Amino acid sequence: MNYFVSNYIPSSGVSKHPKFSQAGSNFINKLQKNIKNTIFLNMRIVGIRRTIYNDFKCETQFEENILFDFKNKFCKLINYCYSGIYLYFKVINNKKIDSVWFYNITTFDFQLAALLIHYLSRKKIKFLVADFETKNTFRIKLQNFLVSKADKTISLRKLPESMSKNNIVMNGIFTPQNNLNNILNKTECYLYSGLIDNKHGMELVINTFKKFKNTKTLYITGKVKDENNLRLLIKGFSNIKYLGFLDFDSYCNLLENEITHCISLRNPKFSSNLFEFPSKILEFLENGKNVISNETYHPVFEDILIKCEYSVKSLYCVIDEPLVNNKIDYEILEDKLGFTAWNKLFKN
Repeated sequence: MNYFVSNYIPSSGVSKHPKFSQAGSNFINKLQKNIKNTIFLNMRIVGIRRTIYNDFKCETQFEENILFDFKNKFCKLINYCYSGIYLYFKVINNKKIDSVWFYNITTFDFQLAALLIHYLSRKKIKFLVADFETKNTFRIKLQNFLVSKADKTISLRKLPESMSKNNIVMNGIFTPQNNLNNILNKTECYLYSGLIDNKHGMELVINTFKKFKNTKTLYITGKVKDENNLRLLIKGFSNIKYLGFLDFDSYCNLLENEITHCISLRNPKFSSNLFEFPSKILEFLENGKNVISNETYHPVFEDILIKCEYSVKSLYCVIDEPLVNNKIDYEILEDKLGFTAWNKLFKN
């Protein structure tokens, strides 16, 4: 039997903190509901106040792994150490547990627990790596060291070769929805959603849709680093509609009922984009949407995504083409990225 350890935020609280990820929350929720023979441990995040967690309608229980609700550096260090040691003893005291999966390994408490488990017990350490960080810091160097020592890793994007020995790449979880719509029955409408910044093509997308002022509509939703700048960029263009950060139900309603095409871009100038997993692309495909992307990711996406280059000219040419209902092979996606495939990875 496995432990699966994460420190995510329930979906109801994602909008309350800039570090919280809706994609990460949705991903962990899917795993918890569908992975067999695995006990999920959800740890509170060091530095996030207890009262924030109390406000949530929690999908799951959280471990009480934090001593102090103070943010000064000394208290955070004690909390990290206590949380890591707490997790270590939680693991070794359960004799039925053979392996411990960590969802990401970037926080010091997880790193400390993984070191203790690896060197002081016979239990295996395994990592599920979502967005791999590449900064040259002690924390990231320790992350890289631990990944190289893991008995097994699953990464949502390809890892550097030095850490790929026991790694399997899975670009996420694919669970097609029952309410798939034929886009040809709708007015052409586009969605740009997620992290809204130039790392993910913000100005490129906006400048492209300025050329379609009277013909194409673009909705923008998500977390924006500079909202004032965004509003200035779209001022005077009524076809570009910024809706802010929507709660999950409102977002799903927009996606299901209004959108025909979705846009997902990665700026090649940012090396960190090489290690981000395509959570939004899978979400769009699950809902039967055509997806325009300058990245192919896994070969399974080769004939599914509408490819463009990272330029206004290329994106304009793609959008200017007549509306088509791109064929999505749901059986192949579910075979490669569905829960049967995920359960096999956790079992072996």
